[in-house]
Amino acid sequence: MTDEKWVEGDDEMTGITMGLAIVIEATDSALGVDLENACLTMRFGQRGVGWHKVGQFLIWRDGKAYDRIEVIAKGERQYVYFDITAFLSGNSHDPG
Repeated sequence: MTDEKWVEGDDEMTGITMGLAIVIEATDSALGVDLENACLTMRFGQRGVGWHKVGQFLIWRDGKAYDRIEVIAKGERQYVYFDITAFLSGNSHDPG
């Protein structure tokens, strides 16, 4: 068992906007990506069956890093935002 997790329990952290991004607390990107995928699976069901990932975009804003994941789920294009600052802090691509 690891200390990595996504922050849950706050009904307002739905991931539908950057302001409501799901916070991923991980120590490295591999674990962070696993947590993002686990969260998407919990929301939409099994990957490849309930949803398909069609895009991903990294956004730096106000000193924070966000992943915007684009999926097709329930026949619709949807976006889910994750705050990934914890595992990208110190990244050389950080413009801040």
